[in-house]
Amino acid sequence: MYLVTGYEPFDDHERNPSATLAETFDGRRVGGTAVVGRVLPVVFGEAESEMESLLDEYDPDAVVMTGLAPERTAVCLERIAINVDDTITVPDNAENEPEAQPIDEGGPDARFATLPVGECVESLLEDGIPARLSNTAGTHLCNHLTYVTLGLLEGRAGEQSRAGGDGGDDGAGGDGGDADAGGDGGDADAGSQAPVGVPAGFVHLPYTPKMAASEAAAGNAHRGGEVPPSLPLETQRRALEVVLETVSE
Repeated sequence: MYLVTGYEPFDDHERNPSATLAETFDGRRVGGTAVVGRVLPVVFGEAESEMESLLDEYDPDAVVMTGLAPERTAVCLERIAINVDDTITVPDNAENEPEAQPIDEGGPDARFATLPVGECVESLLEDGIPARLSNTAGTHLCNHLTYVTLGLLEGRAGEQSRAGGDGGDDGAGGDGGDADAGGDGGDADAGSQAPVGVPAGFVHLPYTPKMAASEAAAGNAHRGGEVPPSLPLETQRRALEVVLETVSE
């Protein structure tokens, strides 16, 4: 099962295309795999808590998080999430405004996406969809959720690896001595290797044309103001489908 998440509207936006996409994919199948789509609150603690509950409930084979990024000119696959929260000028929907706060005091400085982000971008471009690899997910909730989710999945993979390596004296993953393939017999201990986790990552989406038009109107486009970039919702839907198809290959 693949888990797809989006966000509720935030700031002064009346809609969020990521929420629409999560609802659209919920109950569908991509590449023969069922998809569960959920819309998360734009509140730091609540989004993190809901994601942890979803991972526990569904134990997904891949996690694709999505969110709106105004001014992005293309679909962006995020390479990395960093260990800092800073809303800068836009508080979350509960008016939380962290400034230069670590997400996890004892955590690594950054965590890399485990989705095949480069391959996803290549697939999107081959499908005629503007896309690029992004080296920053910002420091708001999108970055926060990515960092936390990757950590949760890493921890779950580690637990499963340790459980699989505690099989007793006679198992291939057992604790049975020097000659044991997965045993506790020295430098070749498979249990000490970094576990292979569930593919997970974040996809940032531009405005839809309707949203861009609304922003342009508010920005006095009729007097020469700027029009922000946008992609039709159907193109965004296809982009997410391509990402899921790439993961399933």
